[in-house]
Amino acid sequence: MVGVGIIYIHLDEFIKALNPEALFISFLFVLGATVGPMLFAKMFKFNAVESAVSAGLCMTAQGGSGAIAVLGASERMNLMPFGQITCRIAGSMILIFAAIAFAQWPPEGNEIVTNLGGVL
Repeated sequence: MVGVGIIYIHLDEFIKALNPEALFISFLFVLGATVGPMLFAKMFKFNAVESAVSAGLCMTAQGGSGAIAVLGASERMNLMPFGQITCRIAGSMILIFAAIAFAQWPPEGNEIVTNLGGVL
């Protein structure tokens, strides 16, 4: 699967997209998708850690195989049905909201540093 996936990735564009701002926005989405379900779980007296793992981290994982990796690493494979549901339904919403956030970056009027001598 890795070999087939790498063929379709334009590595030069992928490396250009790995900048501190993009990583920060991605981190904020993962953090929000993890902390949000934890807060709702506490409000409804559910297990906060299991909610964060199944609803939050599976939502931002890489699809079905990402949900398996997250649940396997957290030793909560019994939550697989919930992880798959959040991966498909809420994961698509995360992609939509993240696409909107990435489309807004960088704000207009700011210059992007293109070399070491560039000015913000």
